[in-house]
Amino acid sequence: MQQEQLDKQRREWLKTLERAGIERRYQSCTFDKIAAKEVPPQVTGEYQRVRQYAEQIGAHVAAGTGLALLGPVGTLKTSLAVAALQEGLKAGVSGMFLTMPSLLDTLFTLKDTNREEWARFEDRLRNVGILLLDDLGAEHSEGWVHTKIDAIVSERYNRMKPII
Repeated sequence: MQQEQLDKQRREWLKTLERAGIERRYQSCTFDKIAAKEVPPQVTGEYQRVRQYAEQIGAHVAAGTGLALLGPVGTLKTSLAVAALQEGLKAGVSGMFLTMPSLLDTLFTLKDTNREEWARFEDRLRNVGILLLDDLGAEHSEGWVHTKIDAIVSERYNRMKPII
């Protein structure tokens, strides 16, 4: 009976992760699992800073404090960001993880095919508790794309809605 309850909780947690856009590749990104694989010495400081942010995630969400992770490929930026988002989800904060290519693809597709769904998607981008944008800045940044991303980021900033 206890195992059934644990299995049910695990399935519910996986559904929560999927609703937040955390797909299978990143579902195991937690601080404990990252630490168990040994954090590379060159990113130990960043690991500690992100973990400290996540330990106070409720206060950061209330204050509208986001988190920016910068660095070259292979420095655990996405893994650490997802671990922080998972802490937010555990604390009951809504969250959404999107790569920039996925965000842009969804915006373009919905804009051309379903205006109602497009409006709902944008509303979620603007109002979700924590928005994790992976590879922000790597997107094509001319015209409509730049304006749209700037509008979303600026609105969240002004409304004190954190972005990681």
